[in-house]
Amino acid sequence: MDTRTYVSLNNGNNFVPLEFNDEDPECDLNKCRVELHLKCSIEFIRNSFPGYRTVQIEGTFYKNDVKSSHTFISLNGGQSWKMLDTRIEKVTIVNNGELIVALDKTNGKIWYSYNEGVQWKKEKLNAYNCLDIILLQSPINHVIAGINYNEKKNIYTIFLLKYKRATSMGYVITDKICEGNDFENWYVPRYHGNCFQGEEIYYLQKKHYAMCYDDRSSSQPTTNPCPCSIEDFPW
Repeated sequence: MDTRTYVSLNNGNNFVPLEFNDEDPECDLNKCRVELHLKCSIEFIRNSFPGYRTVQIEGTFYKNDVKSSHTFISLNGGQSWKMLDTRIEKVTIVNNGELIVALDKTNGKIWYSYNEGVQWKKEKLNAYNCLDIILLQSPINHVIAGINYNEKKNIYTIFLLKYKRATSMGYVITDKICEGNDFENWYVPRYHGNCFQGEEIYYLQKKHYAMCYDDRSSSQPTTNPCPCSIEDFPW
């Protein structure tokens, strides 16, 4: 029996298969499926939901009779997903995708992206056995700490990587701080509009094409009343 992961955006009333940003034209429900490796633990929940609309979970992608391991991320609350390259692991998502850092398990390089994983740059690090990658707090730069272990020499190495607080559009990088007009409302996704059980919830997020850096450390939700629909009631 094939196992497939489904997602619900209305408290479990309806479930649908994961929807991807870049759909494979050779895939359909009969040929391709995704199985996320879900665990029941507080640590798993904390690591899998690093932001109010960010999800990252390890899983397996099946296409016909071939399977591969990937990290799957969503930057819009599970509404759509992106499957990262099978070579990378230890993914760290900063500020809802403004910066993504990952380790290449095949050659010890660090991958990083300033635009939600659309484009990647790489740095040689020789971290062939990296035990963990941790985001450190810094008012000026994004600081990533890693711990690498050399089994032959029995040596632990700590490395620090600094990335400027910036954003990227194509090959242009800017460190301009976002202002009021650079933000828009992002509503918690639902299947039918934004309302669920008489409430719609939204956060302020940077507009997708705004060339600026969001320097906020957190974003608080705003809740407004809205009309209930027939699907809000249990049957």
